[in-house]
Amino acid sequence: VTDSEAEALILENTLIKRYKPRYNARLKDDKTYPYLKIDLSEEFPRVYITRRVIKDGARYFGPFATAGTVRKTMDLVKRLFPYRSCTKNITGKDPRPCLEFYINRCVAPCTGYASKEEYAKVIGQVVLFMEGDTAAVTDDLKANMERASAGLEFERAAALRDRIKAVEKV
Repeated sequence: VTDSEAEALILENTLIKRYKPRYNARLKDDKTYPYLKIDLSEEFPRVYITRRVIKDGARYFGPFATAGTVRKTMDLVKRLFPYRSCTKNITGKDPRPCLEFYINRCVAPCTGYASKEEYAKVIGQVVLFMEGDTAAVTDDLKANMERASAGLEFERAAALRDRIKAVEKV
């Protein structure tokens, strides 16, 4: 017994993949539900969509019922937390950041604007948010906002304030 239709579909998919019933052709293809993956073993981890869950030490969030829902979730998380979405090798020596940095959607580790530790904090916030621990995320963002305000970085403090409001709204 499941609580919703979506859970029933996910359970059905899991059981069909596990037992491979002979006469049930539905869902027997190799397509599975999408997940969000964060590979924490990378130096500068990315958040991306995958359909394969393997025991590789990465964090997986899902399953999502459709690719559309996982894309909406990813878009929301990207707006809230400025992690990198590029696939290039990060050296910290690029001459200038990409457009994502200028619209506050990336902390630009490629140019060295964010250290490995600062970027790890952003990814940590993404993991906490996906786990549902929004209190820890907002507390950390509030502390950063206070520091930015005390350091007279009012634009950064305003951006953090907006991010706090967005997390609380979600």
